[in-house]
Amino acid sequence: MARRWLRALPLLAAPATTSFAANQPSSAVPPSGCPMHNKEPGSSGPPSPLTGGCPVRHKKEGKVYNVYSEEIDPTNMMPQPNQGIAPGQQYPLSTERVDSTIPKGGTESTWSYPSPQMFYNALVRKNKGENVQEEDVSVIVAIHNNMNEKTWKEVMSYEHHCHPGSVDQVKLLKFIGRPDELSPIARIKSWLGYGIPFDRHDWTIDRNGTLVRYVIDYYHDETQTDELPGLHSEGKVQSISLYVRPAVDSPTALLDRIKMGFHCMTGGSNQQTSQDQQPESEEEVKQELAWLKVDELDWRSDLSADEWTLLRNRLTSKCSDKMLRWKEAENEEEYQMAARMVDLCMGALACQEESRRFKAALESNNESVLEKADQELFDCVGAFKAAMAGSRK
Repeated sequence: MARRWLRALPLLAAPATTSFAANQPSSAVPPSGCPMHNKEPGSSGPPSPLTGGCPVRHKKEGKVYNVYSEEIDPTNMMPQPNQGIAPGQQYPLSTERVDSTIPKGGTESTWSYPSPQMFYNALVRKNKGENVQEEDVSVIVAIHNNMNEKTWKEVMSYEHHCHPGSVDQVKLLKFIGRPDELSPIARIKSWLGYGIPFDRHDWTIDRNGTLVRYVIDYYHDETQTDELPGLHSEGKVQSISLYVRPAVDSPTALLDRIKMGFHCMTGGSNQQTSQDQQPESEEEVKQELAWLKVDELDWRSDLSADEWTLLRNRLTSKCSDKMLRWKEAENEEEYQMAARMVDLCMGALACQEESRRFKAALESNNESVLEKADQELFDCVGAFKAAMAGSRK
């Protein structure tokens, strides 16, 4: 897999074979751009009880806003789902959302992962989408979803070993990114030469009425390569590892860390038992692969307003320099030449078959063939311009 999309990976979670996998030295160069990287609202006291509602300090009117003045969901500190076309977006992205296997606190359902379109919108909103191509977004989302599932499995390993009696009631209540705050363990490990994690997240679970915070440090190793994972693929994302443990917010949490450490030191596994692990299904693989397909748009068909927006954005991106020359032409000759270059650029985008015939005719040295191909391309571009103008009405 090309590393250009891995660097843009907006991580919520990361995979590891054990919760102590991050003890190996790794690169501190992170994939950039997590949409969850929002600071947690300040609080002078501990989270409120479950009976008091969401454990996030709300404004008086009951709504929470981010620094962009957007209303956000206090359980994940994210804006309301946006499935619209992002500014400058050139290709359509899937709006399908995948349901996770992570139980959502306060409900009987599970958390839902963002669609590729939502994910891309989050990157653009936070000015982190500049180097991300639309065709890469679905790969990023597939890795994001896979690693969230693995992170939850790591959390549940602690719960299985330390609190087996309440494991069926455990749910994820909220999560938040804290990329600028090194955990004490991460700071100590960095002093010892193990590198700095590129991200940190805090996940708060509801353990049968008790709130427990887990701390997760994420490490990236650029020497490793990855494959496209399904939701429950094992071993396909090798470049990212994590270290997960309960925060020492109580004597119980400290005891749990001692228990798990002793368990692993004596040869035990921190993974769940095989009956608790869900295999990757064929349907999951098909869904992830379907996301990889970036659809071409045929302007001759009945396009929606959003699809016309994508085409105009693509046209602006590919032909903006030629349009600028056309606007800045100082005489009739320059104007005609620049207008012709704009038409050829438009044709390469909207009239691909006619453009191929025109290029072949140029090489044929057959004047009649060239004249015919030129007229076909001219007619096609003219029809495209008329259709594009009509789409604005």
